[in-house]
Amino acid sequence: MRVPLGWLRDYVDFELAPDALAERLTLLGFEVKGLERWGAEWRNVVVGELLTVEKHPRADRLSLTTVRVGSGEPLQIVCGARNIEPGQRVPVALPGALLPGNRAIERTEKMGIGSNGMLCSGDELRLSVDGEGILILPADTTVGTALTDLYGDWVLDVDVKPNRGDALCLVGLAREVAAATGAAARFPLVALREDGQPIGDSLVVAVEEPELCPRFVARRVDGVRVAPSPEHVQRRLLAAGMRPVSNVVDATNFVMLELGKPTHAFDAGAVARDASGRAAIVVRTAREGERLETLDHVARALTPETLLITDADGPLGIAGVMGGAASEVGASTEAVIIESAVFDPVSIRRTAFRYALRSEASLRFEKGQEARLARIGADRVAELIVAWAGGRAASGRVDTAPDEPGPTRVGYRPARVDRLLGTDLGPDAQAALLARVGIVSEPSVPGSQVVIAAGSMPLSVPAAPGAVAPAVAASARRRPASEPRGERRLGKGHAGDVGRELSIAAPIVVAALHDLLGGGPDVVGEFGAFNHHADLVVEPRETVGGADDEVLGDGRIEDALLAEFLLQAFRNVEDPALLFVGHVLAPDEGVGIEPELFLEGLVQGRDDAEGVAALPVGAIRVQIRNPALGDD
Repeated sequence: MRVPLGWLRDYVDFELAPDALAERLTLLGFEVKGLERWGAEWRNVVVGELLTVEKHPRADRLSLTTVRVGSGEPLQIVCGARNIEPGQRVPVALPGALLPGNRAIERTEKMGIGSNGMLCSGDELRLSVDGEGILILPADTTVGTALTDLYGDWVLDVDVKPNRGDALCLVGLAREVAAATGAAARFPLVALREDGQPIGDSLVVAVEEPELCPRFVARRVDGVRVAPSPEHVQRRLLAAGMRPVSNVVDATNFVMLELGKPTHAFDAGAVARDASGRAAIVVRTAREGERLETLDHVARALTPETLLITDADGPLGIAGVMGGAASEVGASTEAVIIESAVFDPVSIRRTAFRYALRSEASLRFEKGQEARLARIGADRVAELIVAWAGGRAASGRVDTAPDEPGPTRVGYRPARVDRLLGTDLGPDAQAALLARVGIVSEPSVPGSQVVIAAGSMPLSVPAAPGAVAPAVAASARRRPASEPRGERRLGKGHAGDVGRELSIAAPIVVAALHDLLGGGPDVVGEFGAFNHHADLVVEPRETVGGADDEVLGDGRIEDALLAEFLLQAFRNVEDPALLFVGHVLAPDEGVGIEPELFLEGLVQGRDDAEGVAALPVGAIRVQIRNPALGDD
């Protein structure tokens, strides 16, 4: 996911440099795969002021201009655009400039008149999709300013993991930044003015498959004027890797990147009416023989398992994946219907795979959507359409499931969180840290040691007690104050038995686990499978808490993560051995807290002595070797 930092600052304040922020996010589990200076291609492009605009003496379609670009004499530049006039601020590519696409600008002659540079359009600079005229800058822009300083931005390429769909948006990542820096995350306020007719007079929605579409929210905006989006909106979308289309379509894409809520806008004039003259939408599965031409202009035969958005005339779009070409918003559109729904994640994933149509929308639906986002997304898109395209929002909304569930409430024990993290925070400090990420906590019963946590921001909060520890860890600090104290136990032997060799006739899966607090190296070891007999040689270096301690070193590994590894390994291979290798912070005399490499895991295989191998755990070095290659 591309994250423009200038846009991210709308939702959270931070002073970290781009590379420092990238490191902090990576330590939180959001690997930053790239850091790009957006606008670095605008080399030697500055802000100029048009002093004169005159007709070219030898060409009717060209203008001869003089431009002030700061100190020095004004430049004479020949231009073919029709939207320029004296006094305007415009981007000027000076001789020697290099534009996007490695387009070099030099001094040239046009119809016998010298031209010392070029006035640039938004499309030529990739600042907008408008290539019809010169990009007109704000009148108060300082002449001579480098365009990179004016509009350049840093963009992070963040790898958001599949289990963190709530962070696949700018607001979600802002919450993570807030957790790491102590700042407060801001959710965009929606202030939609409803000055149209009641929506029930013009729109009706029926859902025939509530299991596949638990909630469908619709809004309507009449009297829109479809045109290019405001230039600052186009710049943000382009920096985020999305090409602007129009003010209406861009509003839906803007909200998807902002809130992680995919929505869709239909041309209301293309939706069939019922007997009362209302646009009538039906959410149902496909019928035998139905076809749909999608927005990519490919006609697709639909299978009965496909969930569709339809009207009386047939399909309007594939739910959660892609809309249809017949109801696409275009220049002639005067009214739009906004769809903001919650779809079954499994159904969307299978549909996207079936048609090889994995879109930005389906990617987010596959990860699940919180019910509240359906309402918030519809309101936000309608607000932006009215602001950018004009029109009147109908009063009210169509909502097939208006009774929203309350915030998820999860009980946890602060003492156990401290024990897992190796911290001494206590309930009050943990509550303050959770508040950074929008999780409000309160004692379950006065005097009880159990605390109830509930999400307050309209983004998904995992409904599991094991999710509280990582949330606190992300907010607390990069390193724990003391050594972690795990709880899970493994095996019957003592640490002194670790040095023996075990011949295991099984695949060995080694998973390198990153320290949840970012204390150790990014990755140690590698994840792989060895489908042959192997000797596992384990040599003891140091145990955790004493020679007789069998406690697993890294108690901070989430139960859900361990369970997922176990499930996959024991489901897919025979006699599996599952080992976890990761760093644990242990005290080192005279140094303080230092990372040590530990192994933990489960082995189900044949041991010459016992039949089932049981490994105690200590600080170890792991060596995998194939006996077929010899003892060495």
